[in-house]
Amino acid sequence: MDAILPPGTYYGNRQKMQQLPGIRLTESAYAPAFVIPRHAHQSAFFAMVIEGSYRETYGARSRECTPDTLVFHPAGELHSEQHHNVVVRILTIETSQQLFERVREYSRALDDPRVFQAGPLVRLAARLYAEFRADDRIAARLAMEGLALELLAGACRHSENCAGRTLPAWLRRARDLLTDRCTEVLCLQNVAREVGVHPAHLARTFRQHFHCTAGDYQRRARIDRARQLLALSDTPLVEIALALGYADQSHFAAAFKRHTGTSPNAFRKASRAQSRYYAQS
Repeated sequence: MDAILPPGTYYGNRQKMQQLPGIRLTESAYAPAFVIPRHAHQSAFFAMVIEGSYRETYGARSRECTPDTLVFHPAGELHSEQHHNVVVRILTIETSQQLFERVREYSRALDDPRVFQAGPLVRLAARLYAEFRADDRIAARLAMEGLALELLAGACRHSENCAGRTLPAWLRRARDLLTDRCTEVLCLQNVAREVGVHPAHLARTFRQHFHCTAGDYQRRARIDRARQLLALSDTPLVEIALALGYADQSHFAAAFKRHTGTSPNAFRKASRAQSRYYAQS
């Protein structure tokens, strides 16, 4: 029988928890290659991937969750996870049943799972995480509560705007192409030709669904690949930079810090330290 987890319960090791009115924030860490069996949660929650990546299966579908992916899980949604061979850290933003029922009085938009991989909601979640980690006992709680409620309202609006829209097969191919060939110099016309649509239609539809340009998506995919290489290999930074298509190591370091807020060296050291910690625990 599939497990049904009570509020505030997750399979990872809890790093930090913050209780707000109607909202619980929890940061959990998972050892590399962690496997989570199929289960559901009694409460609805958002999961923001802070570090690492994994494949999540829900029903007959699956989704790839990488850093800066924000997933909404409705209460009772059955899902399982296969983590890649990296440490994974996730921030969960869990709503109380009372608060969620108040939301449902005005909108049923969050009755289904949702995935956000760019755009204003992901930026809101990133700001919420920064406040969550901040050493500020006075203003941080108020800031977190406001950001969490704004995230909930924004997700309702976004879901209503996207109701009935499914991802076209050609757009999935375009997305996968940008991910698989993130180290190559691509132009919109060539991508559009490969998936069989007009470049203007590709540009407009891509932004509507992913809330960023194709170029922004490719840059993020390249940074995601850099994270994996830094965490899983001892390859020198200059070799990683050249393999990923950067002009030199300094160009790579600047791009990595701009996207992640930390340097490649600092990211590698933190990943190794966490891997050693979970291997010993």
